[in-house]
Amino acid sequence: MTVRRPHPATASDGATTRELIRATSTELFASYGFAATTMRNVADRAGVPPSAFYYYFRSKYDVLLAIMDAAMTRLEAAVAEAKDADGEPDELLVAVVSRHIEVHLVDPGVARVADNEIHSLNDEDRDAMIARRDAYEQHFRAVLAAGVQTGRFDPDLDIPIASMAILTMATGVIDWWRPTGRYSIEETAQLVGRFALAMVSKPPA
Repeated sequence: MTVRRPHPATASDGATTRELIRATSTELFASYGFAATTMRNVADRAGVPPSAFYYYFRSKYDVLLAIMDAAMTRLEAAVAEAKDADGEPDELLVAVVSRHIEVHLVDPGVARVADNEIHSLNDEDRDAMIARRDAYEQHFRAVLAAGVQTGRFDPDLDIPIASMAILTMATGVIDWWRPTGRYSIEETAQLVGRFALAMVSKPPA
């Protein structure tokens, strides 16, 4: 794997060395995979000595944990912010789906590593991450349940399946959205949020 080239971010850009190492690791893990990336690869790409890597992280596994934690922390904060806004279940559904998409598109590398490398975690860390993901999904199920209860959503809605379908659709946006496309991140997030709403809305009488 050839990775020797200057990283576009440097300490002079205002990034700390720790942030630079984490950002570089994210780029390489997303492109080549966690297993295929070495600490030397990261140090060379970031333009820092290997000793700098070990000063901030004990191992590349610790960097992976930091990336995973950052991904979930951003999602948790985003859904909490969306749910704090007043609104009916249909408005809340569009909001939580939109924020999920925005978090993914603002930093797709982090999202890809979080989605693709969970198998690289040890059992304890993987169980903890899955528990956080399950708790995160419960926010979506709660919004769907409220919509069914208020009569705004399909009364026969299978909430667990609907929740997973919506999250899968929303997460998959990173596979096809492009900055050069017709819609901005915010516009895309709103558009897909309305698609999600259409999926679960009460059928016309």
